[in-house]
Formats: sequence, structure tokens, C-alpha cells
Amino acid sequence: MGTPLVGTGAVVSHGLAVGVLAVGVAGVGLVGTTDQAFVDGYLESGTSLTVAYAPPGGCGQMIRVRAVESTDAVTLDLLGFGGMPFVPTTASQPICTVTFALAEPLGSRELRVASGESVDDVWASVGR
Repeated sequence: MGTPLVGTGAVVSHGLAVGVLAVGVAGVGLVGTTDQAFVDGYLESGTSLTVAYAPPGGCGQMIRVRAVESTDAVTLDLLGFGGMPFVPTTASQPICTVTFALAEPLGSRELRVASGESVDDVWASVGR
């Protein structure tokens, strides 16, 4: 067995360990987060679906941009790297667009966000 740490050296070592842990935890918060973009609007034309969205960071910080089709819905997965979750409220918020080539027209299928909520429900929850 080793000798247990005692005296002022132990206090300094403990203080350094806590300081390193605090910096490490704070560093995680500074790196950033990932979040789904806010769908600002969409336009369908045949099998093309163009989606306007406000990313959590900038347009160039998107990690995954895809549309997943099923028989009853098209689910948008617009994952970006950036700040905290938000609803765009200013004209300075970047708006990006992407066009998806669907296998079938959107038609009567519901347009959903990655959480499974319909785009209409998301818009209603923010007063649109």
C-alpha cells in the first residue's frame, strides 16, 4: 500500500484536481451543442420538396440534412451544430434552403420534424 496524502500537499493536489475537473466541465459547454433546425417554410412541386430552415448555428454548420419517407409522412432531420435551441425572431438569423428529391410527391402525407411532431404543430406552438 502507498502512503496516504496528508498535509498541505494533499490540499494543493485536491485543489488542482477540482480545478482541472471544473475547467473540463466548463470546456464541454464552450464547445457547443447539436440541435435540430427550425423549419421556417417549405414548397412542394411534384417530387421536389424545398425546405427553408433556420439552423442552430450557421448554414455551413449542418451535420445531417435528410428527409425520411414513409407511407404516411415525410420526416425532416435537420441536425446542426451551434448554439442553444431557439425559434428565430430576428431578421439577422440566417435562413438556409435545401431541396429533396422525394420518391413520391408529398401529397397527403404529413410533414414532420425529427421529434415526430408535425410541422404545423410546431408552428402552432410558437404562434405561427
